[in-house]
Amino acid sequence: MSANKFVKFFESSTNEISFEDFFKLDFFTNSTPEKSVIKYSGETKSVMKQIRNAIFSNLRINEFFTKRPLYENQDIGPFYQLIRDTTNDFNDNQKAQLILLLHLSKSNADMDIFRTFFHSTCTIKITNGMDQFNQEAKTLFSRLLENDRIQMIIKDVVKEISGSNSNGEFNSIKFTYYRSNIVGLKGFAGINKIYISVNELDRKIGELNDNNLSKKIDLFKLKFTALVLHECTHVILRSSLDDFNISSPKVLEENKNAKKDRSSYVEAGILSVKKLFNAVIDWDESAEKGFNLDYCSEFLEKFLNNEQVEFDLNKADVVISTRVPLLMAVDYSPVEIDCF
Repeated sequence: MSANKFVKFFESSTNEISFEDFFKLDFFTNSTPEKSVIKYSGETKSVMKQIRNAIFSNLRINEFFTKRPLYENQDIGPFYQLIRDTTNDFNDNQKAQLILLLHLSKSNADMDIFRTFFHSTCTIKITNGMDQFNQEAKTLFSRLLENDRIQMIIKDVVKEISGSNSNGEFNSIKFTYYRSNIVGLKGFAGINKIYISVNELDRKIGELNDNNLSKKIDLFKLKFTALVLHECTHVILRSSLDDFNISSPKVLEENKNAKKDRSSYVEAGILSVKKLFNAVIDWDESAEKGFNLDYCSEFLEKFLNNEQVEFDLNKADVVISTRVPLLMAVDYSPVEIDCF
């Protein structure tokens, strides 16, 4: 209902959209602001309709968004078109776009990031695969989700965040490739699937020596592993709690048994990545600088073969990311300029 109200509100506007004015409509002022529960186990079309409306209920209570609620029509026009065009049905591209916007609606992002996503989420297009490494990706994805130690990492994080045991089904998770114009958007969690950016996986790999295919594959595997682990953690967390509209910091905050020294910025996917690599590693910057690719690849292979190994950051000589996570269930590294 709130999504349809937004369509009418946008169509009656002139050059700017004030979300402050939008949320003052009687429809909102006569109801209590709250985050809706979206049952993970629901029927697909019903879930997508709930996601479409929940974007606005989330934005209404998001203090990071309501600080600067004024946007020009040209920036928000593509967002309006998506909401308008999904009144009755959803194609695969639109499902992915709405899911990403749901994650955005709960984020700690600034106005520039909101503007970027409002404008460019419509560029997300599902694609069949990459130009290279498709078979390697399928094989590695299966190895990762079937691996007992990977499953244990994710289960431990779910328990740590929520206080509940994981009951998510790893064998039900699939992955889907997409392309988009949002630079730095590596992937995000969907419903029993994860979305993986072809653009971002290809970054830096193509700059390696064409004659050294094995090094390209090794770098691909490291990037792919970190992304899959990050997003699958969110899929399992949401399916375990049967709510697609959660955010891990809020779940942690409500967990009375959580460690008291935890930051409100704890993000489930990042916790899992740190349990594997002892840090969040910027693989693209590492490749740019030069790092011990042989060691990292050997570690990953031994780990997946269930050998008892611990990742040594000094030996790896990688670049550690210090960025604060802004979007939950999304792997996104903002760049200074996003080109529309």
